[in-house]
Amino acid sequence: MKMTLKDTVAEIKAGVHADQIAVKDNRVTFRRGFFYRMGGSAETFSSRIMKDLANLGIQATLVNQGEVWKAFRGGAKVANSSHWFATVELK
Repeated sequence: MKMTLKDTVAEIKAGVHADQIAVKDNRVTFRRGFFYRMGGSAETFSSRIMKDLANLGIQATLVNQGEVWKAFRGGAKVANSSHWFATVELK
């Protein structure tokens, strides 16, 4: 049985540690919000994402990673708060 992108995304959401997952075309962006960095970094987050994907048996290539700093606003979505992100392209 061939897995569709929808099936793959459902599997990713169940097995990857991220606060938000956004899908556009064949690229998936993972975000993890933070208030204090507590020793974390974008590199640490993206390596965790790649490890989780490998454990799920999903082949992906890291396209972009980074850190976004925003002033605290209570109730803001992850994309509008300080967060790390990793964008991967599914194979």
